[in-house]
Amino acid sequence: MSIRLALLALIFLNPGPLQAAADEAIAEARAVVQDLHTALEDMAQAAEPAIDLRYQELAPVIAASHDLPFIARFVLRRSWNSLAQDQQEAFLGLLERLTVMTYANRFTGLKPGAFQITGASGSAERVQVDAVLETETRRVDFVYTLTFSRDRWRIINVLADGVSDLALRRFEYSRIISEQGFDALLEHLREQTADQQQA
Repeated sequence: MSIRLALLALIFLNPGPLQAAADEAIAEARAVVQDLHTALEDMAQAAEPAIDLRYQELAPVIAASHDLPFIARFVLRRSWNSLAQDQQEAFLGLLERLTVMTYANRFTGLKPGAFQITGASGSAERVQVDAVLETETRRVDFVYTLTFSRDRWRIINVLADGVSDLALRRFEYSRIISEQGFDALLEHLREQTADQQQA
């Protein structure tokens, strides 16, 4: 029997350690999403409504809960490797600012418990956390995908009512680079951030 077959047989006969690892991963990933939800609800109830202050409050939370370097590489696809280091850093910085500003702008007026985690599943490599946001005027279903990166679980994609943020960014950014070039993409991110800040 080959070593590979022997390992597969061992896993099949004794799945306990794998299940324990998956259960631990699911619990840790779920906690990351819960921390994000709590931060958004706390921000929405803050006495100071200024978006720049909401941004400052959320920035460390988003940096800790999202794998923005992975997202940056993924959405630019093959273009990422052709960029100089300073270009990569410029894109990542603008992407992070836009991401935080979008959260700061969109999630306002939430009450405690507006977010509810409804389920979580996965393995030791990847976890999906399902959640719902319910307010007096809307209901949004969220699906978070997380992987383990830089010593903790981090979000790499969010689906809102079935629409993938990662897929939208990848399509939009690739089109801009192809049609207008990288500098135009950076300007596009600046404009989007300004729109969120003024909304």
